[in-house]
Amino acid sequence: MVLLDSGNYRTVDKRGSANELGESTDLPLQSKQLTVTEKAGTHAGSTHKRLGHCPVEGNPKPSKRRKAAEKFSEVSYKYSKDSFCGFDDHLVDGFYDAGRDHPFLPLEALENEQFSFNRREVILVDRTKDEDLDAMASSAKQLLVSLGPGGATFEHGSSDLYNVAMLALFVSDCLGGSDKTLNVKIMRRTALGSTSSMPFVCSCCATGPSDSGASFSGALPSMRTLSDEAIRHVKLKRNSNVVPLGSLPYGVCRHRAILMKYLCDRSSPVIPCELVRGYLDYMPHAWNVVLVCRGGVNVRMLVDACRPLDIRLESDPEYFCRYIPTRRIHVQPRVVELGSGTFLPLFYEEIGFGASGAEVRKCSVGGHTAAAKIRQLDSTVVKESSDGGWLSELRIHCSIGEHPNVVAFYGHQLSFESAASNGANKKLDAPQLVIFMEYVKGGSLDNVITRFSKDGCLYTPPRLAINIAESVAQGLVWLHSRGIIHRDIKSSNILVDLDSPDNRPVVKICDFDSAVPVGSSSIHTCYLAHHGLPLTDVCVGTPRWIAPEVLGAMYTRQQYGLEADMWSFGCFISELLTLNVPYAGIGDNEIHNHIKAGERPSLTWKLDEIVLEPAVGGDKDCLDALIRLYESCTELDPGKRPTAQEALSSLQKLVE
Repeated sequence: MVLLDSGNYRTVDKRGSANELGESTDLPLQSKQLTVTEKAGTHAGSTHKRLGHCPVEGNPKPSKRRKAAEKFSEVSYKYSKDSFCGFDDHLVDGFYDAGRDHPFLPLEALENEQFSFNRREVILVDRTKDEDLDAMASSAKQLLVSLGPGGATFEHGSSDLYNVAMLALFVSDCLGGSDKTLNVKIMRRTALGSTSSMPFVCSCCATGPSDSGASFSGALPSMRTLSDEAIRHVKLKRNSNVVPLGSLPYGVCRHRAILMKYLCDRSSPVIPCELVRGYLDYMPHAWNVVLVCRGGVNVRMLVDACRPLDIRLESDPEYFCRYIPTRRIHVQPRVVELGSGTFLPLFYEEIGFGASGAEVRKCSVGGHTAAAKIRQLDSTVVKESSDGGWLSELRIHCSIGEHPNVVAFYGHQLSFESAASNGANKKLDAPQLVIFMEYVKGGSLDNVITRFSKDGCLYTPPRLAINIAESVAQGLVWLHSRGIIHRDIKSSNILVDLDSPDNRPVVKICDFDSAVPVGSSSIHTCYLAHHGLPLTDVCVGTPRWIAPEVLGAMYTRQQYGLEADMWSFGCFISELLTLNVPYAGIGDNEIHNHIKAGERPSLTWKLDEIVLEPAVGGDKDCLDALIRLYESCTELDPGKRPTAQEALSSLQKLVE
């Protein structure tokens, strides 16, 4: 329980010892980031209109009379199915969570199961049967009352945020406190400054990413280990898989997020709080999203009670691509929806395939025409996170941001059920990941190039080729500025619409199956931690477009960087100039020898003749410039290739 002590609070454990938490006004929150606000969106399952007007239990300790089973079973079922509870999905006494991978069963059936140490515990929230949880709820209410509706104001925010921060610290303290290593990383990350322009920045220990506290691993158990031991003890003591939440002296994310939601629902006034389950980096995780009213604007703040000192906007560039819920839709005008809600997609005809073989279909989501990339996943991959490739692609999409020459990302959903034509749902054979993206009606550029070739053209119309190349360079500059290497630039991964109203082609880079942050690896313990897709020391890409140094990584692991994209960009320009794939007429077995020798794809002899002719006007200037850029991008030495910005500058001179 908690003892209030003139601005501080102390916890008293079951042995009677007190643990001082320190001054409540010294919370090192991300104050700089908290000055940003967003308009509140539409939230799944939420009809919340105004803060502080949700039903509240008047008695801090409920009566012994059980609420209707249907009430808590309904919310429990929703969390089991959607991994999400909205602002209005209040966790009444009797709520339980058996885990996302366990079939939903009535609580009575779960209580009668034979207990097993190998089965994940069933978390039960019921103050009528859990005196420790009752004490936590009463103490939390006293804590918030002591802060008052005005509370102690925070430098760049309101008392609402301060109260939320104090409640997150309270939850963390009730379940074992926070990991000091995480707090150090938070402070180191803060010292690096804003991450809006370059989200992938290392914040590992100064001694290097491989030094992740291994020297202490044998002496200090992790919070997960402590929680697992506590769960085993409670299971054995109760001879049941059902574990009352208040009985745990140590808890991990799934326990903390549920407790945070439970306490927010019982605060007065109610703190609007969502319960979200998904992934943090490459591991299953649970957290909360709290709606805070500041200056008349509702702001969505992500609260992770495992990291109670680092509360940020849900849209924070780092948090947005590290915390991945099972479903999140955000289309323009900006609407954020988690869980299952009104944005049920309608799928139409197939329009292509991704590099990974995923089917791409035209669809409608939230009233917007979109492209849906549908990827079938192995069940063990989702449950055990044994392969992070699908999460890697999601992280990249979330980190790119908005740019006119990169296909827009609308959101995603991880489904275990599919919608049939009659509206009924059926169970999928395997989990399904759907990534919703901007739909470009013109399709991929390789289809346009094929049409030009069939029409008897020798090359893409020079002015059009310059505009397309300049737009692709714009997109590459954006990706490279954010520390992302695409690794598969080619005409089939460029979407175009030649019928735009302003007579300038719409050009967008797509397909990020192979994209990774430069410098990411599995040895990192920070934001650059990476699993699933091969890193930048492994050969990845399409053979006719890959750079010599990337091909060399097939035989000996060696690092390559953003220069590899510039070689592929040069090969892409050769497609515009020849209306054919690079190294046309050369067998696949011979291509490797040409690339290893640094031999760039040859241009057609007809194009060479045209370039050698006397001046024939603007078209010849454009062709000359494209050929020079093509040759510079396909230099054997990566250091001699232009950067994306340099290539863009040379093309912009021709566009002007």
